Amino acid sequence: MKSYKSSNLRNVAVIGHGKTGKTSLLDACLFNAGAVKRLGSVEEHTSALDCEPEEESRGMTINLKLAACEWRDYKINFIDTPGYPDFVGEVKGALTAADSALIVISAPSGIEVETEKAWRYAEEAELPRAFFINKMDREHADFNQVVEELRVRFGAGVVPVQLPIGQEAAFQGVVDLLALHMKIVTHDEEDLIADIPEYIQGDVEEARQKLIESVAEFNNELLEKYIEGTEITEVEVAAALIEGIQAGKIFPVFCGSAKQNIGVK
Repeated sequence: MKSYKSSNLRNVAVIGHGKTGKTSLLDACLFNAGAVKRLGSVEEHTSALDCEPEEESRGMTINLKLAACEWRDYKINFIDTPGYPDFVGEVKGALTAADSALIVISAPSGIEVETEKAWRYAEEAELPRAFFINKMDREHADFNQVVEELRVRFGAGVVPVQLPIGQEAAFQGVVDLLALHMKIVTHDEEDLIADIPEYIQGDVEEARQKLIESVAEFNNELLEKYIEGTEITEVEVAAALIEGIQAGKIFPVFCGSAKQNIGVK
């Protein structure tokens, strides 16, 4: 691994309720970045992270772990944390070392007890926060319901930057609300990137408008363009989004399935 300037380093604490798939998500990240040669599984005891005997027997993370990988000229140091409340010290320790937090949520379960605690700990540490709604391929997964729960509980700054294509067994990919294209997982090595089909264009347009409205609230230049009905480019939305995340006013929502490696890249 080559040396990186501090501007190209990202330290991300991955936190949330137990059994939401935090470790599985990081196993997928390591695989996608080429840090490991095969996609690890907690259930099959092949995870690159949960490899201690006690963790393997219980099927859960006990100690925090560092998962470092290189991605697009950046080095990302993910810190995997336990979700069980007895190990809260590990979570707080990870947040002390991190400069941002990714809160993982189970799509079928929504907000749980440790979700709220994780948010509070990250908020107290004044860290930028994002959400990853995992297990979109599971029964009873409902992206819109979870997002609505998040907005009610954590404010209007919670805004999706992706939409799922299908849910439960029909989940097959995600729509990027910035680039306005969709990515579908195929049986080949490469994912299929395509234009957005007509049947979901209405949902995508509505979601993108909410995203623009959210970032325009604190960006006067963007707000002026939005009011005037002037076209707002992907670059402008992305820049305002970064600004909002850094300021602690915008909390982006991603979605996917760590097990199926969908939406992770």
